[in-house]
Amino acid sequence: MPRVFLPAVATLLGMLAASSARADCASGAVWAWPAPAAALDPAGRVVLEAYGTDQAWVLDVARLSPRLVSGSDTVPLRVVESHRGSFEVAQVVLEAERPLRAGRTYRLALTGRPAPTIWTGEKHAPLEWGVAAGASSPPRFRSAPRLDRTSFTAFGCGPAIYAHVAVDVDQPRRVQFRVWVEPTAAGPAVEYLVPAENGSLDIGHGMCSGPFTLTAGSSYRVTIAAVDAAGHETPAPGGPIAVVGPSP
Repeated sequence: MPRVFLPAVATLLGMLAASSARADCASGAVWAWPAPAAALDPAGRVVLEAYGTDQAWVLDVARLSPRLVSGSDTVPLRVVESHRGSFEVAQVVLEAERPLRAGRTYRLALTGRPAPTIWTGEKHAPLEWGVAAGASSPPRFRSAPRLDRTSFTAFGCGPAIYAHVAVDVDQPRRVQFRVWVEPTAAGPAVEYLVPAENGSLDIGHGMCSGPFTLTAGSSYRVTIAAVDAAGHETPAPGGPIAVVGPSP
């Protein structure tokens, strides 16, 4: 997910990097997908992801009457999914109750909290999107995902542990990946929506947070599907990928 800051965490510049580079720790942070630089689909699908202390209000965002506002047009958002990661992160998926108007710019609004903004590196700006025209088609895999490598990187407060999976889809900027990580021995599967960076899906966690815990030497089945900004979903060809948690 392109990482977009909300007001409480504007100083956490180190966390703007991709998931695999999450080495900075702080009390809380919230990101949004799509990033405002990307057009919002008329379906009005928005993903909010929270770290640390901000998980509680994001998981309870329905209570804050989330909505998209463009002038006199106010479109309520409903929570259609929520996922808890393994390590200090959680996310919700919001979807408009009716289609947005193409060509309009909508701003995310909440009740009981300050209006969300993004941190551009120089100032705060509203969390808002232009709306694309026309319907989108489901995402398409050009090839089956494959395990490229695993990595274990030691940091001051803990390691970053990842399985790096190569993915190739059409319109990659409009796609996230639904990932299920299931231990082959025992234990529940963890489901989370994850972005790809430069064709790599980094599955695991950083020093302070991340969706998936990969224990050194343990085996996992990783199942992947591509999900676009309209909510269209396409399972990856090739079936589950076998992953073994990396060691130091």
